[in-house]
Amino acid sequence: MDAERARILAELGAASDSFAAEGADAPPSADAPPAERPPPAEARPEDAIPDRPENAAVRDFLAHAPSKGLWMPMGVEVKVMKCWRCKAYGHRTGDRECPLNATGNVVLDAERVAREDPMAALALKRQRDDAAAAPSALEALVGEMRDERRARKRRKKEKKRKKKKKKEKKKKKRKRAASSSSSSSSSSSSSDD
Repeated sequence: MDAERARILAELGAASDSFAAEGADAPPSADAPPAERPPPAEARPEDAIPDRPENAAVRDFLAHAPSKGLWMPMGVEVKVMKCWRCKAYGHRTGDRECPLNATGNVVLDAERVAREDPMAALALKRQRDDAAAAPSALEALVGEMRDERRARKRRKKEKKRKKKKKKEKKKKKRKRAASSSSSSSSSSSSSDD
């Protein structure tokens, strides 16, 4: 176990020495095959990144990064890419390194939540139904009030008509009574003769 550990540490030491030798300051060896030679200075990845303060750490890292192998020196991923959100190099949109990772488009997020959340869709439908029902409920209430007013007028007219009819009936009854009493008095006068 100790022998294996010593062997791994020796390999790591050799790898770190080769990493230091592969940096941007190391002179290219002429006898190395073309695949192992570092790219010319103008083709280095750090030259593709603009020299701005927000990109300084990425440029510095890429300047000393190895030019062959997995491009993951010491477990750090080399990313020669530009973020669409913050416009800085060294990460992509959505990566943790992006300062705008947590922010998003509020309108699109609200639309997405409404689209994906079934309860939000139900609440929106209920809200629309309530908004549509409110005018119809108001119209129904106004209609009921009109119907009540018409019914009251109808009852009032009916009552007035009944009263008038009753009055006319009384008047006719009085006329009959008066005519019958006058006729009865004339008949009694004629019987007195």
